[in-house]
Amino acid sequence: MPRAKAPPSVADDEPRARLTRVTATHPNGTLLALIVAPSSSVNAIDWIEGDVLRVRIAAPPVDGAANAALLRYLATTLSVPRSSLRLIAGHGGRRKRLLIADLTTDEVCRRLAPHLRP
Repeated sequence: MPRAKAPPSVADDEPRARLTRVTATHPNGTLLALIVAPSSSVNAIDWIEGDVLRVRIAAPPVDGAANAALLRYLATTLSVPRSSLRLIAGHGGRRKRLLIADLTTDEVCRRLAPHLRP
């Protein structure tokens, strides 16, 4: 007989709680505030700096390569099609605002939490 799944602990919810600081509800989905560190050694979600999520991207910031790599990486991480993601601010800078269509803030936080460094 399978055992019942234990309720999530407070520690399990902590990354999701921190992620709520970097997300906002939008009529078409969820907004995500980011700081992108291009030319990194790997693509990875690092940590939360104040009210933004820090993401490392291996592509250089040349001719939109870092933005394209960021969208591909986050589409894979969030398990959504690339067409569901749209940069709405910060195309030429490190600080960016990303619209994730058709996902609630709770769902975005749930999908990003396992990738957030402690």
